[in-house]
Amino acid sequence: MQSSDVVLVVIDAPTPDERAAVDRPAREGHARVPPDLVEHVDDDDAELRDFLRANKFLLAPLADIDAARTAIKKRVLRDNPLFVNLDDDDPKADKRELDRLRAKRKDSESKLDRSHSISKDGLVGKIELKTPFRGTDAGKGRELLARMELRRVRARSPHIQT
Repeated sequence: MQSSDVVLVVIDAPTPDERAAVDRPAREGHARVPPDLVEHVDDDDAELRDFLRANKFLLAPLADIDAARTAIKKRVLRDNPLFVNLDDDDPKADKRELDRLRAKRKDSESKLDRSHSISKDGLVGKIELKTPFRGTDAGKGRELLARMELRRVRARSPHIQT
């Protein structure tokens, strides 16, 4: 079994636009590093977020589905002029429960709009590089760091030829 390690590349910028301007070339550059230095680049979770967005109703907790069904059932019955409610239920409780569930769904959906590799304020980005060598392999580590430094210099000053 081959050992591996993970190197984190953090991109910190004063504005989200500046982070994105450096982030994109850095992500593309790390993907072109030789496979003996970088085995896998984890820089975005767009496919996972798209899958979760497309299947959001399949992933809802059963308790929330039951609570929504119960609240809707009570609301439909209460709106029926032939229904006489003999319970001491608070009619506003169903609305509060539905509002709580809507807010929970909206919060979950908003989390899918942003990659896990970018901070909420958009100023910090993260790229994970999975290396096919142990962290104790100093030679490979130095070579990878040298290539990363070269990418950083090129990202900041594209006119410099190295």
